Amino acid sequence: MHTKRLELQISLKSPLMIGSDGQSTLYNQTRDYIPGSALRGTLASAMTVAGAGETLAELFGNQNLAPVFENLYPSRGGGQTYPAPLSARTCKYYGGFRSQKGEHHGVVDVLIRQAIFEPLLEARVGLPCLYEPRCPECHSAVESLDGYYEGMPGQYEQTTTPVRRISRTAIDRRRQTAADRLLYTIETMEPGKRGKSPLLFRGAVLCTEAQEATLGRWLPRVKSIGGGRSRGLGRVEVEILSWADDSLPALRERLGQFDAAVRAEWRFYQRVAGVEPLADDARFFSVDLVSPAFLTHHSLPATHPALEYLGLPVEAVRLWKAISRQTVMGGWHMGGKLPRRTALATEMGSVFMYRTEGLSLDDLEAGLQKLELVGLGAERSRGFGRVLVSSPIHYQAEEAR
Repeated sequence: MHTKRLELQISLKSPLMIGSDGQSTLYNQTRDYIPGSALRGTLASAMTVAGAGETLAELFGNQNLAPVFENLYPSRGGGQTYPAPLSARTCKYYGGFRSQKGEHHGVVDVLIRQAIFEPLLEARVGLPCLYEPRCPECHSAVESLDGYYEGMPGQYEQTTTPVRRISRTAIDRRRQTAADRLLYTIETMEPGKRGKSPLLFRGAVLCTEAQEATLGRWLPRVKSIGGGRSRGLGRVEVEILSWADDSLPALRERLGQFDAAVRAEWRFYQRVAGVEPLADDARFFSVDLVSPAFLTHHSLPATHPALEYLGLPVEAVRLWKAISRQTVMGGWHMGGKLPRRTALATEMGSVFMYRTEGLSLDDLEAGLQKLELVGLGAERSRGFGRVLVSSPIHYQAEEAR
């Protein structure tokens, strides 16, 4: 069991290119974050080159106990960063959190409101009005919040990665001139402009006590990552932080506040539509994917987590609402120098809301605490399937405006 969490911070010393699965010979795209799998593969490659094969085998030999490399997301303030959930909405014309400089109309989250409104609408309850997400300030249309967010609940800030596109021409080796019809473009993540906060990437590695010393010795030796290293791209500095970001409330508090927000929304429809009150033993929680996940059910690809993987009694839990998106992902196996097999993946930012019957807060905390530690789906040691239970942005987004 992983008992240690090494908080990592990576700063860019040159532009960085982390290839995506949609690569072509003429247009090389980059991701806007550093996948845990990229750092894991680079570390393994560095240890192999340094002749530390035995240490490498001890570190990754047992797949069940191998360190888990979480994704590293962009951060301006050095705090923990999370992907914006697919349920977050912001003004189409003045988007962004109110805490940011400039004119922003804030961010709201539609998960709880949609999860309560839609089943009542399907049940043909006499609702006095329809629910439609609108900007709370100017009542204009809203759109999804892109990128990432960091900060304490109620004081969020949106974070994006600056990406630069460079067009180049291939050189004909025989004539040493520009080759005909071989113009290509590459994308890179930029370190940031002078005078502004440097672009940092925050993440963590989950490990055992025995692995902590090895990782602490080898991770700072990683000096480059990603593609184009022969051209000066991908120079980085990896730092293990001595402090942890404690801005996220404890799991028990998140579970209680999320459930309270659901009940408050339900009471609204009790007043305006006369619906029956919720049962006393009913509880609600959400599961956010903070990294892509390869979800399966009976060894087949799935679009939502199977109930038996939540760590709770299956008969007491049911999926209430899902806001998710799927894609196809693969990757590159640095050890085998071969592409990985592609598979259906559920994108990060996907949100799943559940309702339980007959479970106490202690029962939920015990089961879901393990879920946050272990994650969901396959390839978890490479950073896939990381989750956040009852994220505060779902019940405190109004305060974050």
